[in-house]
Amino acid sequence: MTLGVPQLAALNERSFVQDLLLTLVTCGLYGFHVFYVTEEELARASHDPSIHPLKDLLLFVCTCGVWGIYASWRNAKKYYELIGV
Repeated sequence: MTLGVPQLAALNERSFVQDLLLTLVTCGLYGFHVFYVTEEELARASHDPSIHPLKDLLLFVCTCGVWGIYASWRNAKKYYELIGV
């Protein structure tokens, strides 16, 4: 499902409950997958060369989640810029 903005056509709607349950069942591994895939979709939609999903995922793991907090904040900011909020 697209969100009504042409450049957001690359973003897929996900079920929070499904992602949460799969993350719990896989002891967090599915959460890394969701993090990578959503970053990849955002990079494609925004055409922003500063978003590197693999680098962000590796830094997320190496910094015990601290980089993930920053990357999530940056991604939310980029998403709001795309939709014009």
